Amino acid sequence: MESNLTLNGENLGKESVASVFLSDDAKDYKAAVVEQTAAKIVMKVPQVKAGDYNISIQVGNNIFIQPIRFTVAE
Repeated sequence: MESNLTLNGENLGKESVASVFLSDDAKDYKAAVVEQTAAKIVMKVPQVKAGDYNISIQVGNNIFIQPIRFTVAE
């Protein structure tokens, strides 16, 4: 089942954020971006196993893990 997740904030436009990921302790899982504006990113939740993940954003060549937790359920 495909689900979308909406991130709201500031400076989220394409000129700032190159990619969005779900991250666990070992890996970053790239999400497909459905919509992106300066104040909002809508992403498809990638196919990952059930568990807790952080939201990470790529700015330039750096990936920043955000203090936002997201739980994927079966």
